[in-house]
Amino acid sequence: MTQQKLFKIQSVDFELISSTFINVCVSLIKYCNLKLIILFALALASCTNNKSIESNDCKVKYFEASRLRNQFDNSDSLRKALNIADQYGKHCPDYNKRFIDLKITLLILLKEYDRGVLLIDSLNPDSFQNSYTHLMYLNSFKARSSFARKDSIAGIKYLKEIESKIQIDIKKNGFKTETFFDLFATQAYYKSKEFIHKEIDDYAVIYPSEKEQLELIKNSINDIIEQQNLE
Repeated sequence: MTQQKLFKIQSVDFELISSTFINVCVSLIKYCNLKLIILFALALASCTNNKSIESNDCKVKYFEASRLRNQFDNSDSLRKALNIADQYGKHCPDYNKRFIDLKITLLILLKEYDRGVLLIDSLNPDSFQNSYTHLMYLNSFKARSSFARKDSIAGIKYLKEIESKIQIDIKKNGFKTETFFDLFATQAYYKSKEFIHKEIDDYAVIYPSEKEQLELIKNSINDIIEQQNLE
């Protein structure tokens, strides 16, 4: 259900409640007294306030989980963050996507790659922004799982599938900073720094107006490769 549809439904429900409240108040005025009207109004306000508290709770829990996520070296904190995301993600429509993104990061940090595969597999590919993003996340988890089992052949196969999918998107949509970052970040797991730098320089010739962006991507990829060497 889209956010826009959700808002429409919430609006209709509120109008229905308001209409019911007015009708009941009219009936109470006719047949009862002011005390009953006040009690009914308080009951309705309580329902509305609970709804607001629940929505605010989603926000609070999301930022709590995000704060715990930033404690990269503390597995207990990461697991607490994952538990929050599991508990609240399904029941917080406005924060659902953010909780999913958070879970993806947490599962990578916790090296729970097989669970990551199950998570991505359960999501609709069309719900992702780019045509390649679902496959990128899915195969990234599969590749990490393969590398963890010392099966580099399978791992590289999954990464090449991501690269091919991204290349198709580039041919169709041209330059997008996010897409080119995803391309070279994928290559960083199985290609040399020299190869990637040459690729970036070649694209700088094709897209001269994006040379500055490509240089920034190059610096980011260097950081990824350096981190890879430390692991």
